[in-house]
Amino acid sequence: MHIQALVGTALLAGGTLAYHMESPVGPRGKGPITWSRVDEYRWPMDLCGESTFEDKTNHDKSPLTADCEKVISELAAHDNSVVYGGGWAPDEENIEQYVGAHTAGTCTFGFRPQAYGSTYYKVGYTDIVDVMRDALARFGDGQRVGAAGRFDCVNDDSQRSPLGPTLWKIWDVNHP
Repeated sequence: MHIQALVGTALLAGGTLAYHMESPVGPRGKGPITWSRVDEYRWPMDLCGESTFEDKTNHDKSPLTADCEKVISELAAHDNSVVYGGGWAPDEENIEQYVGAHTAGTCTFGFRPQAYGSTYYKVGYTDIVDVMRDALARFGDGQRVGAAGRFDCVNDDSQRSPLGPTLWKIWDVNHP
């Protein structure tokens, strides 16, 4: 993890660094994308605005609806948390890598910047829960669901400093 991401995470959260991981999702040979989960904000973390939605459901390659519902229930229980992703850099040519923010069974929710800008991005658990619920309602067929979209996120709930457009997607971990 980049030291500025670790320090920034601890300072911005005023909470506890739960864990850190390098995301395996993305082109091989590119620089690593790192992410952390930060807990113990004093308010629900809703950092992203309205989202676009695109149906990506494929009956052979999309995650199981039940697994995506499990992601929702696991994250909804911790609405004061965020996923903090970093490591995107023009010289590392890794802009297309998604942070696999949370996985349950076959279902993964991930995000990445739309273009180079900030070196880190944060998405609140409430943001993930909201778009996943909407995607299931719009595109879920009772068996499988896949979706992608874009929302604009901010640095933190109090300052509202824009981070820029953020792309998200819901995919099956077995079919990245």
